[in-house]
Amino acid sequence: MDSVLPAPRWIGLYAGPRHLSAFRYAPDGEVLDRRSVPWPPTQAGAELAGAITGLCSDWLDPPTHIGLLGAGLDRWLPRGMAPPPLEVPFDLALPATWRTPVRLGGLPPLYLLPEIDQQGIPPGRISGQGVALFGIRASSSATDLLIGLLGEQHQWVRLDGSRVRRFFSFATPSLQRLLSPGPADQDDQDWHTGAFDFGLAVARGEDRQAGLLASLATPQALVDSGHLQATELGSFRHGLLIGHELLGLDRVEPDAAPGCPVILVGAESSCLRYARALQLFGYEHVERARHAIERGLWQLASGLTQHPPVHEA
Repeated sequence: MDSVLPAPRWIGLYAGPRHLSAFRYAPDGEVLDRRSVPWPPTQAGAELAGAITGLCSDWLDPPTHIGLLGAGLDRWLPRGMAPPPLEVPFDLALPATWRTPVRLGGLPPLYLLPEIDQQGIPPGRISGQGVALFGIRASSSATDLLIGLLGEQHQWVRLDGSRVRRFFSFATPSLQRLLSPGPADQDDQDWHTGAFDFGLAVARGEDRQAGLLASLATPQALVDSGHLQATELGSFRHGLLIGHELLGLDRVEPDAAPGCPVILVGAESSCLRYARALQLFGYEHVERARHAIERGLWQLASGLTQHPPVHEA
């Protein structure tokens, strides 16, 4: 006998690069509470279930009519449990794979947003941060959008209406860490806006055709000649890297600037720097999407509430 379950109380889960976050939603989508713990775990499966329970066990009591939504959890699940990835291009309508929950330990049903794959050489993949696309699409009236997901990689996604047309990935954060080793927040503490703008200008200068490796040969010479202070090197290199990333973006999305709206998702400091750089590159409409992850999770939750899965009784 088929039965449709009552609308659940939703809890959203997001596994970022350093934290597992949980969001408890009211029936209208308001976030009543949010929490996070350090992440990732060292063991899949049971460790993930334990981390979720430890993070929000009081939200799971009583356990009836609770639904869990997860993004970025795939790699921490036992083999074969994660849903197949969404293949670009695809529509941001409710993915069919969301309609089959997984069971993890003694937890309530867990609905997982699949990872997003793009075939090609090289292939591309967006993990949990892709959930932000659903929240942005629901809150923006613009038909054509360029979305910058500024996470462990920088991934630029082009939306045509509700359709994910394509995306491109850049390893800018990894290269920045390699060139400027030290605490993650060191750049924020030693930030020099003028040096950052100088780096952007060098990236866009007459020698830009020589490429990034040629640009990276210049910083020490600039210090030796007195054009830069040693303390400004990190900000200058950051400007160089972002400048070359945006040059690459211009090549693969030549019709985006100036009119295509750009929406940024990520840490505030990163978004501010990219907004500044994008405006110098001629983009006229740049903004940061706040709380895009939790809004995206809610969009998927509300879709499941409106079109609930049917379970065998």
